[in-house]
Amino acid sequence: MNRWGAEMTVQRHAAVPVDARHSDTMRIAVYLKHFPLDWRTLGEGTSNAVRGFATGLVKAGAAVTVVCEGSTPGYRTAEGGYGVRRFTGGGEGSSFSVSPDLRDWLCGPNRPDLVLLNGMFLPAVYILSRDLRRAGIPYIAIPHDPYNAFMFRKNPVRKAVYWRLFERPMLNDSLAVQVLDSRHALWLRRRGVATPALCVPCGHDTDSDSAPEAERRTPPDRPVSFYFLGRMDTYNKGLDLLIQGFAEAMADKPARLVLQGPDWGDLKDLRVTAERHGGTTSITFLPPEFERPATDMVGEHDVVCVPSRYEGFSLQALEGMLAGRVILSSDICGISPFVEQADCGVVVPSTTEGVAAGLRTLWSRRAEWPEMGRRGQALARETLRWDDIARQALTHYQALVVPSPPPTDQAEPNALAHQVPPPPSSTSERQTAAGNIEPVSIEPVSIEPVSILGVRVDALDMPRALGTIDRWIAEREQHYVCIRDVHGVMACQTDDALRRIHAEAGMVTPDGMPLVWLSRRHGHPETNRVCGPDFMLELCEHSRDRGYRHFLYGGAPGVVEDLKANLETRFPGLCIAGTYSPPFRPLTEQEDAEVVDMINAVRPDIVWIGLSSPKQEYWMAAHKGRIDAAAMIGVGAAFDFHAGRQKRAPAWMQRSGLEWSYRLMSEPRRLWRRYLVMAPRFLLLLAREELKALTGRSTPGRPTPSRSTPGGSNPLHKS
Repeated sequence: MNRWGAEMTVQRHAAVPVDARHSDTMRIAVYLKHFPLDWRTLGEGTSNAVRGFATGLVKAGAAVTVVCEGSTPGYRTAEGGYGVRRFTGGGEGSSFSVSPDLRDWLCGPNRPDLVLLNGMFLPAVYILSRDLRRAGIPYIAIPHDPYNAFMFRKNPVRKAVYWRLFERPMLNDSLAVQVLDSRHALWLRRRGVATPALCVPCGHDTDSDSAPEAERRTPPDRPVSFYFLGRMDTYNKGLDLLIQGFAEAMADKPARLVLQGPDWGDLKDLRVTAERHGGTTSITFLPPEFERPATDMVGEHDVVCVPSRYEGFSLQALEGMLAGRVILSSDICGISPFVEQADCGVVVPSTTEGVAAGLRTLWSRRAEWPEMGRRGQALARETLRWDDIARQALTHYQALVVPSPPPTDQAEPNALAHQVPPPPSSTSERQTAAGNIEPVSIEPVSIEPVSILGVRVDALDMPRALGTIDRWIAEREQHYVCIRDVHGVMACQTDDALRRIHAEAGMVTPDGMPLVWLSRRHGHPETNRVCGPDFMLELCEHSRDRGYRHFLYGGAPGVVEDLKANLETRFPGLCIAGTYSPPFRPLTEQEDAEVVDMINAVRPDIVWIGLSSPKQEYWMAAHKGRIDAAAMIGVGAAFDFHAGRQKRAPAWMQRSGLEWSYRLMSEPRRLWRRYLVMAPRFLLLLAREELKALTGRSTPGRPTPSRSTPGGSNPLHKS
């Protein structure tokens, strides 16, 4: 299995001519502002990645044109079968100016099925995204690097402003965000990007299988050679960390460090750093050699080093693996999971200490280097081929975009011509259009519990909540989920049994915005609201193509029938295996046993409980182990909302934490005590807790429950 979760088969495809006009040929425009018109000038990493991916898409059956901007216009057909079209009139670098001819070409009558926008914090990408959205042309954002903390520490004010005004809206309006490592999706979620993410790693051309053999090594009479290949960019590439870590770990060993690549303005300072730490005898700088294959260059050294602070994937590490060389990779790089999988090197944090420790570890394993190199080479050759990567990506693109019939008129070669429907406007609509395209999975991570007045509430968001349900179903676990708001937290203050029920739940989601704000204040900025009505809709949509079976338990007479009908209409293909509306009285033991048998007989994966709180929490805790379902989820009023019996507050009130006021106005007689008495008491208790914390006294309330339940591990589902 590959790391996207799909079976990978090696298959060869005939190239599709760029002027293909078949109705089943998807026409894709790939924008990279600085892509060179002449292939011989390739050498920069992003351009190499676009070249390889475009070639793979053509082999997979797509018609591809790479569009770029420059000082002179031009068009050519690349060796990979894709077209390259350069437009003039655009601005330089950080300019918001885009070539008018490019905009006309993309948004005019000869338009693509899909546009891939490459680049991050690039004004031209933002401008094009607005043009495409107005023209109803779907686009996928490909940032190439992760939006991690290191990314925002350089020029932090400028990036923070740009992020809020331009970058995040561009990402949220995209059909999907294409990341190079599934873990990078977590940074998007933490920064408020809800768009589905596709994991599409970098690859290599099949002719790279002629790379040097793993056994070729530096002669014994020469120092061991550690090598960096790439641009001389101190902060991004972590070259200061590499130089200092090398000087610390290899000072008394026969070793040398070679750094090779174009100067991005930092070479002079790097030389000074090298002289200060290791001297010019052990640390060497070489100019770039764009004409030589990278595998030949890395093959002349022993260890390829990638200490980057933020790096999407690292083609130089992939080239090192293809050359059978040992790899030192920072943990943020998208290739690091492959390095760990093949055990062909070490993965380290982006710190001087981490790099130094990694170099020492590699030095202690010198005898294993030939075998480590062979393992890495075999994995890279088998798994990371552009042909296979692009074919799977194209399958996902086709699921996202349904092309309309091609035009009947003749057009210029590789013109991408036809009308496409407007892109979905909401996250839910985008995920529906995507079919099985959902937020990508990340490595299982713990759901951190936050103690709010002694009650456990988990710091999570919707994607992680969905991913947790996926894992429970896949691993045949059984848990229940509490959807928690301020009212529930206050109920626990006088009900020890209810508090224990929360402590033993598989997941406790933050419903009300006050709980989200408190969780963020406790150091969990990724927390977002996961309320019952939204969770129900998201999980129903999420589960259609996975074949999950649902059971509806609760509601007044007739509610579950209306709810079932509405959900099945809204989500065609959704499997609701059964419903039951219990009487307004406690069930006898025999009746309860019969209900349990009825639920288990239809084999549900998810049982939705629509009772009032805390009645539904008691019911789930009492039936854990008796109901053969992966998840019981108490969603209360969601039954009435989605059955059409009651209206929800407008979305803006939900986001602003004002949904309580809408509900109070809708049902004042039932809810006045909850919101006008209990809510002020909640604020008073929080204030008292804060005051005691400031004065150094112990925090009132009970301690945070231990997180020993098996529900604490949580992958986001990957397509």
